[in-house]
Amino acid sequence: MQAAVSRGFLSSSEINDKIVEVYRLMALSVLISTGFAYMVLSSPSLMMAMKGGLMWVVLVAQLALVFGMGFMVTKLSAPALTGALYAVSALFGLSLAPIVDVYTSASVVQSFSLAAIVFCTAALVGYFTKKSLAGMGSFLMVGVIGILLAGIANIFFQSSAAQFAINILTVVVFTGLAAYDSQRIRDDLINSDGDQADKIVVMGALSMYMNMLNIFMALLRLIGVTSDD
Repeated sequence: MQAAVSRGFLSSSEINDKIVEVYRLMALSVLISTGFAYMVLSSPSLMMAMKGGLMWVVLVAQLALVFGMGFMVTKLSAPALTGALYAVSALFGLSLAPIVDVYTSASVVQSFSLAAIVFCTAALVGYFTKKSLAGMGSFLMVGVIGILLAGIANIFFQSSAAQFAINILTVVVFTGLAAYDSQRIRDDLINSDGDQADKIVVMGALSMYMNMLNIFMALLRLIGVTSDD
């Protein structure tokens, strides 16, 4: 009885099932993004729109949904959060199309494969390590803020050396976040039950999806070969 209390409300097998659900939702989100990206890549009119003003609409909608999910997580139901996750995935797919269109198909596949290996390795390390990674959280968030600020600044400076450094830092920071989030999701599930656990699953899938996406995009910019080369 005491062991059950120390593990929280979910049994060990239930926690494992929830972890599997996190990665199932994440994988489905990646597939949705891929489908919407392919839709844009296959339509010259959509691609032209995305390279124009529609891109800004999509980017604002992405940010609104992601932050909205975070701020409204206690008020929204798990199915509503899941729907928002799918919408975020679709919007990211739309915005990815003009970016991946610049690179060869082989480069995109190579970058995605490498990103998947890096991501899975980090997630497994975070899940199985006995060392607490809680202390990494604030450090990694500072790294994310630094990446955002440096990226904005480099829009004006257009420095290739700075962009290279930003991409390297992005891979390092989001690989660290993949490990950190993997452990955090596991620990959160240990002390959860019912609807709370379902919400942790959805928000965990969002976090891991964002980690994977950022690793992929940074690697694509680092090793990708453009169609003009």
